Amino acid sequence: MNTRYQAALRLAEVILRHSSAEAGDGTQQSASFVVDMSVVFEDFVGTALREAMAAHPGEMRLRYNALLNEAVRDSDRIVVQPGAVHLLGGRPVMVYDAKYQAAADAGASLSGDHYRMLAYCTSLRVPTAWLVYPGAGEIKLRRILNTDIDVVEFPLDLSRPPSEILASVADLAQQSWGEVVRQATISR
Repeated sequence: MNTRYQAALRLAEVILRHSSAEAGDGTQQSASFVVDMSVVFEDFVGTALREAMAAHPGEMRLRYNALLNEAVRDSDRIVVQPGAVHLLGGRPVMVYDAKYQAAADAGASLSGDHYRMLAYCTSLRVPTAWLVYPGAGEIKLRRILNTDIDVVEFPLDLSRPPSEILASVADLAQQSWGEVVRQATISR
């Protein structure tokens, strides 16, 4: 009987969890609503990418846990968690991560994101990682020195209409799938 209220209850939960108050002089009172845009962006990209990848074989998992090191004890394990991993036959073949802050801080943030993508590729044995960030521009391929790993920077222009943003995510899915097919052809 309460099914029809689920969307409203989820929205109410988000509002309550993220509301804040501004202290200061004045006679006006208001409530404010705070949203962590990095979480919204990362969740949107993951969900849209999973839907776009449904057209291809395999399974997309969001917030995939992978081990970065060999450890005897659980307390010594280093776990990495890329935003999304596409599996084919139970084996990772693509790794993606969305980072909202990359557009604002192109220097330090992108460098750290590339280290993270290198760690994902290494732990998952995947040759290409896709780094999705908000912004306009061209797709950039970054070959990591002394490895066979590529990090592809994929800008997602959020100033475009929703249908075009979703079309860009579908383009990302198509391009990354093409890379999987290309890698499979090379390894034969």
